[in-house]
Amino acid sequence: MDPPAQDGDFTDEDMELQLALALSLQPAGGVDLASLLQQFLAGHMPPPQQQFQQQQQQPAQDAAAALAAAAMAALGGAPFGQTAASAAASGSATASTGASRPPPGWAARLQAWYNSAKAPAAFSAGSAMLAGPEQLQAFLGHLATALQIKVVADSTAIAAGTLFLKTATTAGGSREVTAESLRGLLASALLQRKVAPKDKLQAIHRVHGTLPSPASLPGDGAGGVAAALELFSGVLCREAIALLRDDGADLYFDTGAQTTAFVDALAGGSATMSEVFLDSLLDASATEREAAVWRRLMRDAIRSAFAPAAKLTDAAGFERPLAVLDRVTSTHRLQQCLSAMLLEDVEAAARARPGQAAKALEQSCVLASLFGASPMPNSQDALHFYKVTSPARQAFLETRGYPKNYSAGQTCRTVLQAMMARVQDGAGHLMLRLSRVKDGGLSREALLSWVAAVGRVNVVRRAFGEAQEMRNQQDVADFLAGGSDGFLLNVTGGCLRLAQPFVNGWLDLYRNGADPLAATAAAAAGGSTLQPLPRFADLFDKHLRPEYYRTQRHRLGDLSGVYNAQGSRGSGGFTADDDPPTTAPPLLVPGDMVGGEGSPSFMADVFFLTQLMMHVGPIPCVYRRRAILHRFRQRYQMEMGAAAGANGDGGLDPSEVRSGRDPWANPLATEMRLYDDCCESHLNEPLFADNLTAFAVLELDWMAWLSRGGAGDPSVVMRLVPEYALGDALDWLTAVLYAGRADLVASKPIAVIMRAMVTLLNANDVVRSAMLQNKIINLLLAMLASQLQNVQAREARGLALAPDRMSTGERALRDLIPALLRAHVNAELVVGLDVDKDSYDKYGMRYHIDKILEELIKDSVLKRCLTDLAATTSSGPTEALLPANAAASASSSGSSAVEPGLFSDYASGIVNTVMHYFKDGLDRLADIYAIERSKADAAAWEAQPAEERQRKEDFYRGQQRAAVGFLSMGVANLKWLNTLTADPLIATAFLHEPLLGKTAFLVVSSLELLLGDACKKLQVKKPEQYGFDLPVLVGAVLALQLQLGRNDRFVQAVVSEPDYSEEHLETHHQALLETRLRTFLARAAELRGTGLGAGGDGLVVPLSGTADAAAGEASPGADSQPPLKRRKSGEGSGVEPMEAEPRRPTGLYCEAVRVPGPDLTEAEVEKLYAAELGPLSIGEYDSSVPGGYFKEMARLAEQDSGASRKKMRQLAKEVNDMQPGGRLALPCMAAAAIYLRQDSARVDKMRAVITGPEGTPYEGGMFVFDIFCPAGYPNDPPVMMVYNTGGGKARYNPNLYADGKVCLSLLGTYNSGHTSEKWNPTLSSLYQVLVSIQSQILVTDPMTNEPLSETMAGTAEGSAKTAEYNSRLQLLVMRHAMVDMLLHPPPGTQDIVTRHFHLLRRRIAATVQRWVREAPSEELRGKLDEQAVRLLELLAKL
Repeated sequence: MDPPAQDGDFTDEDMELQLALALSLQPAGGVDLASLLQQFLAGHMPPPQQQFQQQQQQPAQDAAAALAAAAMAALGGAPFGQTAASAAASGSATASTGASRPPPGWAARLQAWYNSAKAPAAFSAGSAMLAGPEQLQAFLGHLATALQIKVVADSTAIAAGTLFLKTATTAGGSREVTAESLRGLLASALLQRKVAPKDKLQAIHRVHGTLPSPASLPGDGAGGVAAALELFSGVLCREAIALLRDDGADLYFDTGAQTTAFVDALAGGSATMSEVFLDSLLDASATEREAAVWRRLMRDAIRSAFAPAAKLTDAAGFERPLAVLDRVTSTHRLQQCLSAMLLEDVEAAARARPGQAAKALEQSCVLASLFGASPMPNSQDALHFYKVTSPARQAFLETRGYPKNYSAGQTCRTVLQAMMARVQDGAGHLMLRLSRVKDGGLSREALLSWVAAVGRVNVVRRAFGEAQEMRNQQDVADFLAGGSDGFLLNVTGGCLRLAQPFVNGWLDLYRNGADPLAATAAAAAGGSTLQPLPRFADLFDKHLRPEYYRTQRHRLGDLSGVYNAQGSRGSGGFTADDDPPTTAPPLLVPGDMVGGEGSPSFMADVFFLTQLMMHVGPIPCVYRRRAILHRFRQRYQMEMGAAAGANGDGGLDPSEVRSGRDPWANPLATEMRLYDDCCESHLNEPLFADNLTAFAVLELDWMAWLSRGGAGDPSVVMRLVPEYALGDALDWLTAVLYAGRADLVASKPIAVIMRAMVTLLNANDVVRSAMLQNKIINLLLAMLASQLQNVQAREARGLALAPDRMSTGERALRDLIPALLRAHVNAELVVGLDVDKDSYDKYGMRYHIDKILEELIKDSVLKRCLTDLAATTSSGPTEALLPANAAASASSSGSSAVEPGLFSDYASGIVNTVMHYFKDGLDRLADIYAIERSKADAAAWEAQPAEERQRKEDFYRGQQRAAVGFLSMGVANLKWLNTLTADPLIATAFLHEPLLGKTAFLVVSSLELLLGDACKKLQVKKPEQYGFDLPVLVGAVLALQLQLGRNDRFVQAVVSEPDYSEEHLETHHQALLETRLRTFLARAAELRGTGLGAGGDGLVVPLSGTADAAAGEASPGADSQPPLKRRKSGEGSGVEPMEAEPRRPTGLYCEAVRVPGPDLTEAEVEKLYAAELGPLSIGEYDSSVPGGYFKEMARLAEQDSGASRKKMRQLAKEVNDMQPGGRLALPCMAAAAIYLRQDSARVDKMRAVITGPEGTPYEGGMFVFDIFCPAGYPNDPPVMMVYNTGGGKARYNPNLYADGKVCLSLLGTYNSGHTSEKWNPTLSSLYQVLVSIQSQILVTDPMTNEPLSETMAGTAEGSAKTAEYNSRLQLLVMRHAMVDMLLHPPPGTQDIVTRHFHLLRRRIAATVQRWVREAPSEELRGKLDEQAVRLLELLAKL
């Protein structure tokens, strides 16, 4: 841009005042007047402190020379011609990079492109000699033709309408023509022809175009005439350069009259600018001063040409600017000039502050007008003001019928997409042109460096992650970070055009029936005897080597903090032991030369840079679009009330507004549709979307090749590859399918996509990232989406999978079923998870897997694969548990290569999911019912304070939304569980632990919720709006019970559950499967009467003391059954009956139990507790014994070497600090204590025991947590699971799930309100995690940890809910954190369990008796009383 002082933006007084102020701030002596005046005139005056730093760095110069240099700058020297970026380069470096460094040698050579002029010597000479009158007359004739005026050299021949050319006669009779005389002749000609000042450049252009070329003259240009013409050509060009140099904006022309004419000529105006003239102009630009003119010309030409088209008002608006772009880069040196300017952008980005680099580069970029042309909306305006700011806004709004008429928007989108296609065509053509400049690869390297810089400075766009909610200002800042969407989409589109030949070439090999990977492998095995490989067949093996991530860090940046495909932190060769680099890799490759042996090929550069641009461009656009539409939708629904609706993809469907209101009456409806259409117009432009889809398929195939060992040991290779390389490809393909563009995927080799996904799912030993597995599942589900939406219609026609998505041969891949089951199991734990940023939900992922399996097992081959896996669950003779026909089928299946335990782990996950969603959904209904009851009393409701009513309304609406989601997921998973158990072969897997106990508990607890006293709290208004149908749900649970109840194993497991009640079933069975239910009840009574757990096969049902129970997977057996319930049923008890004594006035059995022990004061108990248990706060144990570690965490630890030196040092320091007397000694008090056990063989595997704090529902209980510190620790937070949940039955807190999940901001598993709550590698520690669990989760009112429930604190409804929740929680604590711990202390805890309960037995007895007395209902009081008796009897024996 021109300096602001050039146009008179400042008055003389202002200039004098500012210059005087600047001079006054300089230190005495050593004033660099040249630099000061130069920067002042250019408008880049640095702040005083920065000026002083410059003075310290630059020696003082001679004052006269300094003033002379400054004057030259003011008259149009180099500083005026510099861009904003290059001007900044002349100042001091910013804080981000320190002192500026000179560019590498190759870059300096490119920046001196103007020195490569090869014009004849006469072009820049001062004069030329004409030998004799003949040459003089010939030369005058050429001048007359060019100037269209007669020219004479004889003063006597001057007449009206003639021009005189002054010449000098030499001694030899030759005539000398000087450049000065020719310049005067040109001025006279222009004056005589009355050429207006604004038309001078065009006139000179026409004169130059009329001159004959030297080669066309007699003798091929030899002699004086040619030299004289070259001299005149040089004069013309220098005059043209002077006109352009001195040109400036005025009232009529934004870029100056001459520049406007120049651009018009470039665009093919009245006189098309010829390449010959452009070359000649460049010949006249042999100094930095003239080169600066060209930099300004190129910038102004591109900007002014694209300015009108950027408004997106004319469908053909980009033809003229693209013509200008083509002409202004048509010659070799113009291409070098543009490449040099791109280097200036790179250097400016290197100097800019990290948070400002992206926007600074985009704004100063010479190609900003090209790449910035886009209909993409401004995210900031949409986010803050719910307003769409886009060049395409008016185009849509002025379309008839918009926004109500969808087809009107479609028409406008089609036009805009055609315009974006032209922009990206132009970008791709330009990038290809620069890559082919024959200058030793300098321009190509400049282009690649520029693309790399754009990608690297925009990595900040991924800081927000994949979430939709913004919870604080930091989230908003992260969301808006980086460059604009449209700019990055166009840069990505240009890169895709460069990659198009080899991407399509690779996929065409598959389309033509060839397998390039097989051909390459065969060629490697057979040597040179085979036929030559097809083109691009060696693309992976020769070009796309993963070592690029390590060797080309100047391209891809610092990957030390980027997660790799194995799910650990550090890609590109960085390991957990490597410290992050203190400075970012340089943006320019060092050295004097580029390329050479060992350098990656151009295809490799394009592939990996396109991968980077995809990561920072289209994928963030997809997530930003989703987040902003979500925000629009929330606001719209809030304003429109419950009548508003939205479809699944975030758009608005007026038909879903369920009232008589006009959905478009709210302006937000139009803005939401407009935002979506503007995004669609660019993001899903057909050619761009098709190219990106093809590139994503290539990436999938490449990653599968890597996982198979194509580039070496996969375990090593996958540590090089960043997680985003695969994740972005999967995200894009999924987004394309859900956007309704399945044709884009269908046009690619589907078999390649399916093979890649199955390979990657099965390669879970090397592709361990659960995030990537989740994305693979999402893509599989998207490919099946159309089938899943039309299941009934398809089944009616006898069809399974639609042929346009997956063919029968692809579905027959037997590896797909175990791969899906493995992914389901691996979803349990994710290293480095941040729920604020990562779009990951293990329950959602598992639901998707179930839906895919439900579809796949309609194929008989895949169904057999699933049954084979289920058959391996049993450790004994499974056939003995089957009906005869099913046993025969199982024995004839011929299964092989199945994985024992895989199906059991998978099914356990389904049961856990059903319990989680079913319980939470019904709890939400109870909350809704409580509010509806309160509102039913209108007078009492209105009497409440307005603020309290609003809080309750907000809570009510929030619970309504949550209930719908929870119940739908719970019912869907229950239905899938019934589908599985309906198959006799699969049902046998549920007759063995741990599935047996879990499923029995699921049935009993669900029926208790649906048919017990809690059922009264489910009588909400309009239950159908929540998907709640009590008879249907009861029927589904009973169906599961009866399907498995064919075998006595399951019947015994059900009746062994502490909460089993025949009364519920006997009351409600009449209308529900009466015959089968009577049979079940009869058999249950028979088994309970005998007290045996023998089934039809004579096998005893495992009790909780088995190895399975020790592993934390089994439910309590007969020995943990409360004695009172067994006595009431007339069965024997393993515990001696209580003494026959009168019941207390309270009528509680537990108060009749005496717990012996000395009467100690609180102080004495505390002192004794600390003395006995303090030395045991830290210890060692063996995690490899049965029950020594959570199964899923043990699997995770096996995949990790555990040998990171940094991790070992950090763990040693932390454990030492937590020792008794250490800096952070673990608390060891009777009121609250924490113990830690560390595996002596694997110190990164730990087990912690946290006691429930006094005064809470957890008081006295012992809660076991297994901890694993991954390879990236302490950069990554530890992984943690709660262990003693009774085999997945007890959910101790909204943040402590029954399946073991711990929700805590420090662990990245809970949404945090601020970044200060998250894991900080330099501040956070295991001690902080343990103390946070004890103080923030094991609290007095655990319901405050439930989202929205904290808003009900202090209300009648909230108090009632807290009382019931705490009472039920106390029952779970007694059962699993007290009784189970006493009966079966987990390995590593035996010593502290016994001493803890022994020392506190009297206090615990009083506590649980108080819990029983304070129970809010008779039902709960009875259960608490029974469990308290069991606990007190165990305590009495200590």
